[in-house]
Amino acid sequence: MKLIIGILLTVFGLLITGGTLVGISEGESTIAQDFGPWLIIGFVPLIVGIGLNLSFMKNKRQYKRQLIENQMLKYAKKHNGSITAAELAMETSLNFKEAEKVLEDFAKQGIASRKISESGIFVYQFPMISDIEKSSAKGIYEI
Repeated sequence: MKLIIGILLTVFGLLITGGTLVGISEGESTIAQDFGPWLIIGFVPLIVGIGLNLSFMKNKRQYKRQLIENQMLKYAKKHNGSITAAELAMETSLNFKEAEKVLEDFAKQGIASRKISESGIFVYQFPMISDIEKSSAKGIYEI
């Protein structure tokens, strides 16, 4: 709904702006005559429409990232907290390079640790969902 309203406002604002510019260029009116009405009827809807469209696209990217993170963590949970970029790419809509970037971001944030296998493949370990981490947990007062 937000996207539809944003598109409609943007198109409306563009049409009003275009009509105003055509009227001014053909000498039917002057900038002084049309500026106030254009500002209210053309410019404001145009800016609001663009803002709604940008907001929609930002929310869509955030939702996609959350979905991918959820899929990744579920996969890692099934494999004792470990995942590779290739596995993440196969389980999600990401390509290999995007999967590597997502995993590297988690490693940089300290959420995952990066290890390297004997064959040179990076394996990302998520200790927070590893069964090893849970089994070795101690009470707060035991530490």
